Parts: sequence; C-alpha cells; structure tokens
Amino acid sequence: MQNITLDNLYITALAMLKIAYNFWPVIVLMLGYAVWETYIYEPKRVRAKSRNANYPDRDRSSYTDSRHR
Repeated sequence: MQNITLDNLYITALAMLKIAYNFWPVIVLMLGYAVWETYIYEPKRVRAKSRNANYPDRDRSSYTDSRHR
C-alpha cells in the first residue's frame, strides 16, 4: 500500500475531474432533477395537501381497515 502524498492526491483529483468531465450530462441531469423536485414540482404537493384539508374526517388510517380485510 502506498503512502498518501500530495502527488498521489493530485493524480487522484485529476483523474476524478476527468471522469466528471466525461459524465457531465449525467451530472447536469441529476442537478436539474433536484431543482425540479425542490422548486418546480413542490407546489403541486402543497395544493394536494390543502385539498385534503377540506376533509378532516378522511384519515389515511381509516382506509387501511377496508383494504386489508
């Protein structure tokens, strides 16, 4: 096993940068999906929660009995 030296860390960092450069479309899509889930798709979930707030007697636990009989 080799010792951890600055040269070895430099070589490893360059190799990781080359790998990241080759897979930049995947990285961009992953970041885009994270932005989509966080900022764009979020309001739809908020609307669904407020719609269910109109029916306080409808609890998810009340549906489990009828489904599992």
